Amino acid sequence: MDTNLNLNRRDAIKTIVSSALVCAAGMNVLSGSAYAMGKAEIPQGIQKVEGDVTVNSIPAKVGDILSPDDVIVTGKNSSVVFTFGDSSCLMRENSKLTLESSDKTGEKNKFINLLRLIDGKMLSVFGKGDKTVETPSAYIGIRGTGLYVEADYKRTYVCACYGKIILRHAIYPSKEETLTTKHHESARYINNIEGNIERAPMLHHKLMMNL
Repeated sequence: MDTNLNLNRRDAIKTIVSSALVCAAGMNVLSGSAYAMGKAEIPQGIQKVEGDVTVNSIPAKVGDILSPDDVIVTGKNSSVVFTFGDSSCLMRENSKLTLESSDKTGEKNKFINLLRLIDGKMLSVFGKGDKTVETPSAYIGIRGTGLYVEADYKRTYVCACYGKIILRHAIYPSKEETLTTKHHESARYINNIEGNIERAPMLHHKLMMNL
């Protein structure tokens, strides 16, 4: 296992979660805490809510724990930060995401390993274990990766911020790429209408630039 990659992932999760926990005075409420020093578990569930955010059509609140089959929706000028396991996500405005599990055994304690971004924008840092992000035009296989995704019915934008992803066109599955990234050098557009995958610049996620 690449030690530097593990450190990058841990720092990235802290960046997302800590940025969500800034008080009105501008002081990070985690500053000096055991978590900020890397000595505590990552807090679970919803960490920050701005504006109109719902989970299963119910207004979201900080502290809500998320489970498979939950549907998260953000409205205009709204956002939400949440964690599950050792993964963390920031959803931006006008987004819709479903959380799912590939475990079909019916066990109550199923784990989230599939995220369907139906529409909108999401910045994520994924911890150990195989996970998948799906959009209307892309399947993205992930393991310990920083990822930024924008999706609508026409195309998907994907930036592998660091780590490795397997990127496959949802409509034309023979079109597939494996991308290994150290620092944001592997961004792609996955186009529904044209049916292709093409190179793209880094867009809209400066929060991850220093990682």
